[in-house]
Amino acid sequence: MAKHNQRGYKFYVSFQTTGGRCIESGWEYREDAQDRLRDARKETRPQTGEPKVLTRRGLMAVSPTLDPENQSAWCWQDSDGRMRLR
Repeated sequence: MAKHNQRGYKFYVSFQTTGGRCIESGWEYREDAQDRLRDARKETRPQTGEPKVLTRRGLMAVSPTLDPENQSAWCWQDSDGRMRLR
């Protein structure tokens, strides 16, 4: 399985799913993460919770399982537009 987290990532776009909060993408710069956040808000369906930009510390404050090094913390968008845990 490919590693999702990269050394340079400092900001993460995170979604609330039916299975819990997950990480959708990682970014080196806050501006890039905020651009992705704007796009994500347009792309996702109402069943998916509000996306947020969080730092690693912010992710861990939400839930200790949201460690970017943990592959199972990352999610993907299904064909219905809902975010799913990996």
